[in-house]
This record gives sequence, C-alpha cells and structure tokens, in this order.
Amino acid sequence: MTIRRLEFGYHPEPLHLQAGPVTIEPLPDLAVIVADMERSDGIENDWIYAPLEQMSSFMNGSVHTLPYAQRVFGLPKTHVIEHAAADNDDPLTFHLWALSFFTGMRLTATERGFVDATPLKPGKVVDFVLMRKSLAKAIELTEAFLTANRTAPERARLFAAAVHAWFLAQNPRHLQFEEFILLYMAFDACFALAKSIHPPKAHVTHAERVTWMCGLFGMATPD
Repeated sequence: MTIRRLEFGYHPEPLHLQAGPVTIEPLPDLAVIVADMERSDGIENDWIYAPLEQMSSFMNGSVHTLPYAQRVFGLPKTHVIEHAAADNDDPLTFHLWALSFFTGMRLTATERGFVDATPLKPGKVVDFVLMRKSLAKAIELTEAFLTANRTAPERARLFAAAVHAWFLAQNPRHLQFEEFILLYMAFDACFALAKSIHPPKAHVTHAERVTWMCGLFGMATPD
C-alpha cells in the first residue's frame, strides 16, 4: 500500500497537521498564492464570487466577457494531504469534506470545486472555532469514523452531502427560499445519517425528525 497524496485549497493559513496516517502541510509557495488571491477581483467581505463567463470567437480569436457568472469555478491549491494507509483517494476526499466543516471553509482537490461563491477566510460558514490541537483531534475522529463505517460507505457520502448543502446555503446573495431549500437538504442528510447509525424503534415522521434527533444527541428541542 502506497502513500496517497492530493493537493487541495483554498486555505490562507499554513496548516501543519498530523494525526494517525494523515498528514497535512502547506505548499511551499503558500504566501505568494495568498498574496495573489487577495488582489483578485470579485472579493467582498472575505467571500470570492464566481468570475464572469468568457467566450472565445473562432472567427477572429477575440475573447468576449458575457454578462453572467461562470457559477462553477476553481481556486489555487495551497496545501497537500497525505494518507499512509489508503488504497484509493476516497479517504482523502472524505477528510477534505470533514476538514472543510471543521475549518469553516470549503476545501477541495478538484479543479473546479466551488459554486457561485466561497469564503476566503476560515470560520465564515460555521459558528465555532477549532485551534490547531483541536483540528488534529478532529482528523483523528474523521479517520475513526471512516474505520468504523468501512462497510457502510454511504454514511461518508451522507456526511459530505450535509456539509455541501450547508455550505451552499451560506451564500450571502441567496434569496430566502434558496437558503431554506439548501438548509433543509442539509438537515435531511443529517437525519438520514443519524437514522442509518442509530435506527429508530419506530417510524419517524417529518414533523418528528427534529425532536427525535435532539433526543438522540441529548439536546433541548428548539421551540
């Protein structure tokens, strides 16, 4: 079994993390990448928005800027994640979804992994902050989750779906109904994951899902 390695981004701070078989380090030119990003167009309140679409003309070789955004876009890679005990890239991809949640900003190894807008600073889409030691512990928990659910890979996909929908819902320019739909999708994925790991004794209706999940995790049910 060889070490699997993926470069990912975008994160502006030098992450030096090691937990179990997982190691995360910044790329050598991190400072240059961050400086270039800070001069980019389309940045507002620490969010960067998708650039305008461009279309090349085959007739005269010119490039025209169209009056709408690309929607799906990419950002430069800033770090590398290595896994010493993975036989494919799936565990690394899951670690990036988990690290995205724990750092509060979308991280991806794909070429164009962002939709409409994404934050350029950590903590923008969550209401908690983890320090370095806590991040290393979070990586340990992520690896433990993968190990415990190796025979149920759909659980990792449900977690990723919940994080993805949650992050998409945070776009500052969403209309209220767009935010609601995406938040409901995130909640629905959380419920499906909770139900998969802790099967309820009886059928749980849509109206009972919040109460059931709060009881499962020892939380007070919101009014």
